[in-house]
Amino acid sequence: MTTYRMRTARIALIAVAVFVVLSDVASAAPASTTPEPAATPFPCTNAISTAARPPTGYEAIAGVVALPTKKKFAGGDRRGSDGFRFAKQGLLVKTGASVELIVPPAWAQRVNIAWGDAPRTTHLQITNCGTNPQVTWLVYAGGFYVTERACVPLIVRAGGHDDKVHIAVGKSCSPK
Repeated sequence: MTTYRMRTARIALIAVAVFVVLSDVASAAPASTTPEPAATPFPCTNAISTAARPPTGYEAIAGVVALPTKKKFAGGDRRGSDGFRFAKQGLLVKTGASVELIVPPAWAQRVNIAWGDAPRTTHLQITNCGTNPQVTWLVYAGGFYVTERACVPLIVRAGGHDDKVHIAVGKSCSPK
């Protein structure tokens, strides 16, 4: 083999090796590449009430939102034409708070959420509701849309931190 051909063969071999290494690095990306859905803005209008503190069965998460994490509630008796059952359950939002409620991507085909005037979604963004210093919590009607009764996970994102909570929608959540 001539020197020219040997050099060309080496360059080709190196190019193939680099391609293989780069392919392996690219395939080492995280398994979950499902993008997070765009957030649906929450209109702070139409609070049905106010409260000094969350009611029994509710937990204040990150001090900004209260959800029914300590009780099991009905999972909706009838299915809508889209196959979802509606499970009515209120939401409490601390006045002035900013928080996001996110259904994990693995559950997005089974669970939607909606409160107040916001449409059904899997990612609700609540920003700075209310400024009255006399009011601690704003109460909104709404709830969960589920395809089956379940212990539903929900991510509460506030202050740059994510907390995962579980809501017993017609089915108990096992003790933690």
